[in-house]
Amino acid sequence: MDKYIQNPWDNDESNEKSTKKRTPSEIPSNLQSSIISTGTVHLPSTTGSSIFENSNDNLSPPPSADPWGTNNNDSKILNPNENVVSDTPTAKQDYEFDWELTSESIKVSISPIKKGVIYKYVNFAMDTKNGIILRRYNDFLWLSEVFLKKYPYRLIPILPPKKIGPDEAFLSQRCRGLQRFLNFIINHPTLKEDTVLKDIFLLMDDTDFQAYKKSNAVCTEEEFDFILDSEYSVPQNFELRVQSFQANLNILIDYHNDLANHIENIVRRNDESSID
Repeated sequence: MDKYIQNPWDNDESNEKSTKKRTPSEIPSNLQSSIISTGTVHLPSTTGSSIFENSNDNLSPPPSADPWGTNNNDSKILNPNENVVSDTPTAKQDYEFDWELTSESIKVSISPIKKGVIYKYVNFAMDTKNGIILRRYNDFLWLSEVFLKKYPYRLIPILPPKKIGPDEAFLSQRCRGLQRFLNFIINHPTLKEDTVLKDIFLLMDDTDFQAYKKSNAVCTEEEFDFILDSEYSVPQNFELRVQSFQANLNILIDYHNDLANHIENIVRRNDESSID
C-alpha cells in the first residue's frame, strides 16, 4: 500500500482532477478492505470520473459473470441448510445393466497331471465355483466351434494357435489366451446362459465330458432363424435375368477396356508433362 492508486480509465489530458493521486490514508476504508481481501478494485463507472471523489458512497459488488449472456432468472441461490440432490451419477447409475460390476473370473493354470497312453497331453485346470475342472486344448476348441455355429452374428474371441511339441513359454502363453477366452464367454450376457457352457463345459468332470462329446451331438441351430419371405426368395424369371446379363457381358467388358485405356493415356501424358 505504499504506492499511489490511480483510476486507469481516467484521461490525464482531459480530466486532471480525476487523475489526482491519493495517499493510502486518503483512500476510503471500504475500498481499503476490498483491496486487501481481493487485490482488485471494481470501478462502477467508466465515464472519466474518479472513484475516490465520493468516498461516502457505498460501492455495490459487480454482477456475477455470465459468459453466455443469458442473465435469466433460472439461477437459484442455494440455501446451505437445504438438501441438494447432486446431478453427478453414482456408480450404480452409470451402468444401466450392472453385469460388468458383478463380472466373474475363472483362473486357468497348467495342470501338472498329464494324461494319455502313448502321447501325453497337457491339461488346463479351471478354478471354478464348482471346484477344479480339467480340460484339454481340444475341449476349448470344441466349445469355440459350437459357439461359432450357434452364434454366427456375435463376437467370439479367437483361441491361441496350435503347435506340435510346445515348450513351457508357449504353454504359458496359451494358458493366458485360454483364460481370456473363458472369462470373455462367462461374462457375456448371452453366451454365459448357454447350457453347453454352464451345464456341460463348466460342470462335468473330465471323464464324463469326454464321454458326452463322443456320444452326444450338440444342437448347433443358429440363434436367429431367418424366414425368407417371397420378396427375399429367388425370382421366377431368374434364368431370364442371367441370360440377359450374359448377353450384355461382352459390351460391359469392352466398355471397361476402353475406360482402362483412357486412364492409362491420361497417366502417361501426366508423366510426360512432369518431365523437365
